Amino acid sequence: MFTTVVPRGGRLVTHRSGARCYEPSPLPPSPDLSLSPAQWRRVTDAERALGRLEGKLQGTRWAPALVQLTALQEAVAAARLDGGHLELRQLLWWQLDGERAEVGGHTGALRLAAQHATLVVEAGSLDIESIHARLFQHVQGREGRGGQLRSSVIWLGTPGSTVRDAPYVPPSPTGLREHVASLSRYLSESAQWPRLVHSALAYYQAETLHPFLDGSGRVARILLVRCLAGAENSTAPILLRPSLVWARNSREHFELLQRLREQGGFEGWIAEFSGSIHRASEHASSLVSKVESWLQESTDRVLRDLPGQRPVATKLLEALPGTPLIDVPKVAEICDRNFANANILTQRLVKLGLLEEITGRRRNRRFVSPGLLKAIDEQM
Repeated sequence: MFTTVVPRGGRLVTHRSGARCYEPSPLPPSPDLSLSPAQWRRVTDAERALGRLEGKLQGTRWAPALVQLTALQEAVAAARLDGGHLELRQLLWWQLDGERAEVGGHTGALRLAAQHATLVVEAGSLDIESIHARLFQHVQGREGRGGQLRSSVIWLGTPGSTVRDAPYVPPSPTGLREHVASLSRYLSESAQWPRLVHSALAYYQAETLHPFLDGSGRVARILLVRCLAGAENSTAPILLRPSLVWARNSREHFELLQRLREQGGFEGWIAEFSGSIHRASEHASSLVSKVESWLQESTDRVLRDLPGQRPVATKLLEALPGTPLIDVPKVAEICDRNFANANILTQRLVKLGLLEEITGRRRNRRFVSPGLLKAIDEQM
């Protein structure tokens, strides 16, 4: 546990319980930011990479479907970052079958992940407490906590750590509401810095406040995506999947946040954050290119072998990135066809190798596109 801090970042306050709580300074930092030329280059490089990603999505009819998928991937990665063991395939099966799906008793975690994905796309101007309330809505055993700021001291550390030796003790509940209100004001103000700088600061502050007993990290990353989306409500930041980026080396990520609390080095954090966003933007651009190639190859195959069904088959193929696991009723819904016609289309696409049945059953069959799964690097 750190015992000294730099006032620029915050201060340590002793709670009546004896805990030494970290009280962060309000945003923006004071003294003002002073990024070096090298640090600015990392910010501008990340901005350009994100801009290229936005350019690739413009005019792409199937982009909204891919956005839905990456929101689900972000939610699954967020669960892993919080210590869970959720898989995308579990979430997709549950969404297709509802609560009838056999998911090993993970219904609460799946509902939470599904609502997380929805909020990544739709949170818009919701405030922090409203996002948390929506996140835990109808999650059995946890809905009562939704939107409720914590009323007790908590600490973050390894299993077995105590409030006296934990690496980090977030702010005391006494002043928590004012901290959250201050962050909300910062989020609503016109940013005086580029969006990456603004978002890096907002994300850090949300993680540092840890305002809820459960789900604070998820809320922070939802806020991050919405900050990057900006007033234009760009969908490109959803494809970044920040939880997926940081889950690969969560220890290093949380150590960077802790170093900022101790040393007040906002500039170094912004540079590292920008590097993460740059890499995430490049990965997302690669994902878009792979899905685009798969879709072009698939539609060319349909044009050659099923020319009479090209419009309806193309409609289905363009929807698949958002729902890569389907059944015949889902095909009927997407294509606006009755069950019999949807079944015929599905079987024809299976014969072409564009779809594959994965259950081996005669009833309640499920289908995926092998080429799409390879493009998005997922398994069913």
